[in-house]
Amino acid sequence: MLKASNNFYLNIHYDEKINPTSDQQLTPDVIIASLSQRLSSTITTNLELFLLKIKAEYEYSPFGEQLLGYELTGHESSYFIHRINQQNLPNKTRPQICEMLILPPYQRKGHGRRLLTAIYEDLRTNSRVQDIKAEDPSDEFVALRDLVSLELCHKYLPDLFSKESILKTDRVTKEMIDKAREVLN
Repeated sequence: MLKASNNFYLNIHYDEKINPTSDQQLTPDVIIASLSQRLSSTITTNLELFLLKIKAEYEYSPFGEQLLGYELTGHESSYFIHRINQQNLPNKTRPQICEMLILPPYQRKGHGRRLLTAIYEDLRTNSRVQDIKAEDPSDEFVALRDLVSLELCHKYLPDLFSKESILKTDRVTKEMIDKAREVLN
């Protein structure tokens, strides 16, 4: 089902138009041309072209395989996370997260956490993954990465990290790092 579209159909219907020859002081406005200059480039005045664009959007399927689909409580929207398979790589690989963009209306709703968790869960099962890098991470991404790492530590090392301590912090503490080092060394 098509939830939202960036394509718009613009049509203006009128019963009569000002005649510049009979009404010398009035000239008709060219409304569609004026609106088209100010509005999105995805506006079309051709109904057939608009319907073709909508059909293409409806039939579109993202590249790769779907890793995760979820709905947030109280929202009608569904969200999906896809992965595109990488090319053949040598024995070990260091996947890199280059961009993670969550638009302002969707921030603070759990999308970033779910996306990053899905990436980590997918890569965790691949024995060739040496580590996961982030390209020039923002402070917000670092805090999110720390939180997701803590949640995953709690999930896979429950004796080491309590859920209560994870929920109270948005950063990894020195105490948590020391405990993890004890277990790993």
